[in-house]
Amino acid sequence: IRVDAVSNIIFYHGNKKRGTNDGAIEFIKRLNGKIHLEHSSVMMIAEDSSDYYGVTKPLEHGGLGFDYKWDLGWMNDTLKYYSLDPVYKKFDHHKFTFSMAYFFNENFLLPFSHDEVVHGKGTLINKLHGTYEEKFALLRNLFTYQFAHPGKKLNFMGNELGSFDEWDEAKSLPWQLKKFPAHDSITRLIRDLNLVYRYEKAMHVGEHHPMNFRWLLVDNADESVFAFSRSHQNEKLIFVFNMTPNFYENYQVPVEEEGVYEEIFNSDKDVYGGKNQYNGLKLKTERFGKENKPYHLNVKLASFGAMIFKKTTK
Repeated sequence: IRVDAVSNIIFYHGNKKRGTNDGAIEFIKRLNGKIHLEHSSVMMIAEDSSDYYGVTKPLEHGGLGFDYKWDLGWMNDTLKYYSLDPVYKKFDHHKFTFSMAYFFNENFLLPFSHDEVVHGKGTLINKLHGTYEEKFALLRNLFTYQFAHPGKKLNFMGNELGSFDEWDEAKSLPWQLKKFPAHDSITRLIRDLNLVYRYEKAMHVGEHHPMNFRWLLVDNADESVFAFSRSHQNEKLIFVFNMTPNFYENYQVPVEEEGVYEEIFNSDKDVYGGKNQYNGLKLKTERFGKENKPYHLNVKLASFGAMIFKKTTK
């Protein structure tokens, strides 16, 4: 169950300067407590744009008792960043990285909801910069980033079709788009991302523990290439994102652990409508020379490509 506009409940008429509405807060606490008590399988989700602390904190610890909170900041920053001409991305570099500065404060859900594909806002693919081909490459990158980023995922029905037309509640979804390879490839990409997300525990187990996330490339604004790792026990995944049309045959991605890494997902594969610039062979680390990241991988980095590597035992 989603509770809309929670900030308008927490603060009088949504105005933080007027202070908190204690009666309304008590109502929310009782509502969440009652629903969890009588319907333990129901998730209570807050659509909240405020920075009020403890929205997803348990009631017994003084919180509001929601299970998850929409990360509207992540959504707005991400869509703004992906809409930029690659030449100007370096000036808004922080929009890709800032969400992890506060992620561990709440239990966040990453939404690409109905709100973003109606009322003249355009669809996800319409928001992206570039030519027709580049828009599809960026859309594949965008969905990969959503799945790779810590937090639960929310996609509105039809996002997987890559439609250029806004959602219309009076019409059926444009299923006919699946006859076109470019659109059908987006459906295939999301299906495979769901499979990776489901079977790779590092993508969802322990995601609220800060030790399980590490930035590997976070300050490279000029090239707009990002990389981070996610871990679960002995499992390690490396995520790499190229946010420009530049292609790199051997791009050095720093990693923390020596070993062999296998590419398990690449958004540029031809089955997803890409140019098939992927890393077919397992990659062995080489010495990098930095104290905190002593090794690196030489990665083939496709234009607007997004990829996932898994540390293997062989």
